[in-house]
Amino acid sequence: MSRLIELMNRNILTLIVSLPENSPELAMAAVEAGADALKVHINIKHRAAGTKFGSLDDERAALQEILDVADVPVGIVPGEKDVPGESEMKKLADMGFDFFDIKLKCLPEWMMKMKGLGRIVALEKDYAFDELMNINSVGADGVEAAIVSASEYGRELNVSDLQGYISVAISSKVPVVVPTQKAIRPSEVPIISDTGVKALMIGAVVTGKTVSSLKKATREYRIAIDDLG
Repeated sequence: MSRLIELMNRNILTLIVSLPENSPELAMAAVEAGADALKVHINIKHRAAGTKFGSLDDERAALQEILDVADVPVGIVPGEKDVPGESEMKKLADMGFDFFDIKLKCLPEWMMKMKGLGRIVALEKDYAFDELMNINSVGADGVEAAIVSASEYGRELNVSDLQGYISVAISSKVPVVVPTQKAIRPSEVPIISDTGVKALMIGAVVTGKTVSSLKKATREYRIAIDDLG
């Protein structure tokens, strides 16, 4: 089983840090500050971070260094429009990645049958209930509730957001991850936990893009999660 999935099944709330760049320095900062897991990217332009991530060949050296320095599970977003084929996904597993995280609309059927990688599937804004049921039926190990519209990125958390997370958590048969599309504050960690989700994934909206800002933010969320008891 994926190490991340084991953590989510065991912990009250698991802290994942989504790196704004494929940087070993950022990875080390996150781990030192208390991240339970990391997430990196290839083949994508990341909206919140404003970063364009290249192909596996482009990013391989940095990714391998991140895997070498991080003693926590590391997952990868393999892309959106340019999703890797089976052979390239096998390379990612062989490199030592623990899980992949991909939007439902980008998910090829064969990818859910892969061995050696945990499978996180992301729901987006205005998802249909039958899409969540489909995720439950195709063998996903986890669900990312990326259900905030792009126009709302970086705004304060509201009751509607919490209701959305609760709905996904209640309906999902697997652990749910909430990403910081909204500017979720460390003081709001108990509210996030109360929705029934199993992981908080902090990214550029709340961590910034520098080593110092990411390390400071990760430490603050680590403390807030540890205070849950």
